Amino acid sequence: MKEIGEIKSNIYKIAAVTDRGQRLNKLISPIYKEKANEMDALIDALKDFSFEMSEKLLSGEWELIFSNVELFRSSPFFLAIEKALNDEFKSNLFLNYINCK
Repeated sequence: MKEIGEIKSNIYKIAAVTDRGQRLNKLISPIYKEKANEMDALIDALKDFSFEMSEKLLSGEWELIFSNVELFRSSPFFLAIEKALNDEFKSNLFLNYINCK
């Protein structure tokens, strides 16, 4: 099992080279799929550790270091398009198309 410091370091590295996950577009390059798989494995490795959780420990300011969904997709407009198309591939094509405009 990897040490938690090594796991966190690798998460930060992938987040940095992928612009916090914003560059993880599998349609553009296979290397991004590899990085996404690496991140999934690192997150799974974190599940082997137990952490103390409390409202006090979780309160405060947080910084997003990685997301596997484009930040603009949190808009209700884009969520509605994704739901209406009901197909991840078509949704990604549409969102990538309008993102290039």
